[in-house]
Amino acid sequence: MGRNIMDLVCETGILAIGAALLSARKVVRIDVDPVAVEVIQKQTYKKKVEDRT
Repeated sequence: MGRNIMDLVCETGILAIGAALLSARKVVRIDVDPVAVEVIQKQTYKKKVEDRT
């Protein structure tokens, strides 16, 4: 808890979102696929964790 997390090749963002939901202090997600980036942005907003990712 309270850790900084980096998710490389995050695809759907499930690991980044999970880390944020489990009280990670900050989550950095990285992906080069523009579709994946769009998906993770929508999902983090939907799950209300965009302030930590």
